[in-house]
Amino acid sequence: MLIFLVLLPVSLCDLYSYHVPNCFIVGGLALSLYRNMSLYGMTGLWHFAWNGLIPIVVCFIFYLLHFFGAGDIKLFSIISSYYNFKFCFRVMIFSLVIGALFSIVKMIHKRNVYDRFRYFLNYVENIRAGKMPKVYYDRIVCGDDGVIPFTICISAAVILCLKVCPVL
Repeated sequence: MLIFLVLLPVSLCDLYSYHVPNCFIVGGLALSLYRNMSLYGMTGLWHFAWNGLIPIVVCFIFYLLHFFGAGDIKLFSIISSYYNFKFCFRVMIFSLVIGALFSIVKMIHKRNVYDRFRYFLNYVENIRAGKMPKVYYDRIVCGDDGVIPFTICISAAVILCLKVCPVL
C-alpha cells in the first residue's frame, strides 16, 4: 500500500497544474525497485525493469497523439513495476472508463458537450479522409477545456482494482 505515497501527491499536482513532477516519479520507481528486490532478491531487478517497460511501450502511441501525458505513462510504469503488468492493464482499462465519466462530467459542467463531440468527430473524419492530424488535442493551443487530470482517474482505478480484482 506504499504506492499511495506516490499516487496521492501525483494526483494533487496533476489536479492543480496538469503536470506530474519527476521527483515523484523517481520516488515511485525507487519504491517499486525496493519492493521488487525485497520480494524477489536479485531477480526483482528483472521484474522491476520488465514490468516497468511494458506500459511505456504499450502507451507510447497514445503519448504521441497527446491522449496521455508523459506523467500518466510514467505512473502506469510505476504501477506495473510495483505490482505486475496484468494488474496494470486492469488499471488502464478501469482508468479509461473513469476518465470517460470524468470527461462527461467536465463537459456538462463547462457546457461544451456539443463542441467537444464535434471536435472529436472532426478528428475522426480527418483520419478517415487520410489527413492524419499531428495530435488529438494540444492544451497549449486549445486550453484546458478538453483536458482532465488523468492521474486522478489512474489513482481511482488502482483503488477500484485492489478492491475488485486484487493482486495475487
